[in-house]
Amino acid sequence: MARGYQQHGLDITAMEMTKWFDTNYHYIVPEFTANQQFRIISNKVFNAFDAARHTTGTIPKPVLIGPVSYLLLGKEKERDFHRISLLEKLLPVYIEVLQKLQEAGAVWVQLDEPFLAMDLSDAEAAAFRAAYAEIARRCKGLKLMVATYFEGLRDNVELAVNLPVCCLHIDLTRVPQQLDAVLAAMPPKTSLSLGVVDGRNIWKNDYDLSLSHIRKAVAALGENRVMIAPSCSLLHSPADLSLETALDPEMRSWMAFARQKLQEVHELDENCRRQYGSAGSQPCRPRQPARIGPDSRTGCKAAYTGHHGCRRRQGKRLPRKAAGANRKAAPAAAAHHYHRFIPANG
Repeated sequence: MARGYQQHGLDITAMEMTKWFDTNYHYIVPEFTANQQFRIISNKVFNAFDAARHTTGTIPKPVLIGPVSYLLLGKEKERDFHRISLLEKLLPVYIEVLQKLQEAGAVWVQLDEPFLAMDLSDAEAAAFRAAYAEIARRCKGLKLMVATYFEGLRDNVELAVNLPVCCLHIDLTRVPQQLDAVLAAMPPKTSLSLGVVDGRNIWKNDYDLSLSHIRKAVAALGENRVMIAPSCSLLHSPADLSLETALDPEMRSWMAFARQKLQEVHELDENCRRQYGSAGSQPCRPRQPARIGPDSRTGCKAAYTGHHGCRRRQGKRLPRKAAGANRKAAPAAAAHHYHRFIPANG
């Protein structure tokens, strides 16, 4: 697939690779034909679920690319058809995977649908509605989370919040201003996951900013319907800052890698539990050094202006081209979103 095959008289061209949205990672682009057939050919996801449960002693949350984004990430190998028309053939296989995970003991499954942060045609929007209506009908009792990242929902807010799932995840590090529109549109029972810890950079969290988002969401929805998490998979971050013993101490004091970002989610969770968990309790302050203040952020930019992590592109629509291979050095526990309810009752 990635290298092609040129032996024994055969010359098979390697499949195309392209960027995973606006990251520097790449993925192999799925190729579809009009008569494409889908089936399960690997038990990897089920084996990984069992291994994670055995290793951690908890019930893990499997994370899969969602069916609509999977199709939209690919390309047609024939003329006169659109890959989104394959959804009817693909959905039974997704439902089979979800049902097998539920039978294995999964309580939550996360389906990543980053195309909800893209410009969608009417047919693509209809595909989202049809796909999740069928999944909800066939997978009763399984808690589904739909995750978006790298951009805001914008024109797709109503579409995303009204999908028949238990929870919607949004990226508040890239587009924090989307929170008001999402909160105003949320149905009465759907939970909201706030991506407040940046999963794509190497810098410490601004706790005051994150807590302001969390408090606004809790005020609108109540603490039982709010979750906190990294903005996206932590595979985009290096694994563990404690292993970087040769770093300049000042620069190190500004940084948080995947393992430290999990700790940041935990500290934000502790803060919220103390604030909302019992009457009269006072919110705790995160352990120091907990955040990068304005002065140290300015110092970061002045000292390391060449580092792309000091800058963000805000407010620009993502290009249609998409997706990619993630860094494999991140710890298994950081492989996907780490979600915490406020308080724990999920």
